[in-house]
Amino acid sequence: MNENEAMSQMPLNTPGGTPEKSGKGALVGAAIIVTILIAGGIYFFSNRMVAPTAPEDSATTAQNDATSIEADLNTIDISGVDQDIEAMDKESAGL
Repeated sequence: MNENEAMSQMPLNTPGGTPEKSGKGALVGAAIIVTILIAGGIYFFSNRMVAPTAPEDSATTAQNDATSIEADLNTIDISGVDQDIEAMDKESAGL
């Protein structure tokens, strides 16, 4: 037996000594992940709530007329606003 015949009878192994495996496990895992993602997307979009809008009724409309708004503005107390602004000016001048 010469050297070439001895080499041809040796089993061929892949690097590392392990036989090659098919990618079925990776394919099955990817299919499961894709299935879970699709199911999650369907669940998310089917359960998404649309914010309910308040119906426009006469009570809401009545609160938005000019006299109602003016009455609301007249009830606001703005007597201390000038003092607050002066205090903020003093504080910012020290920076």
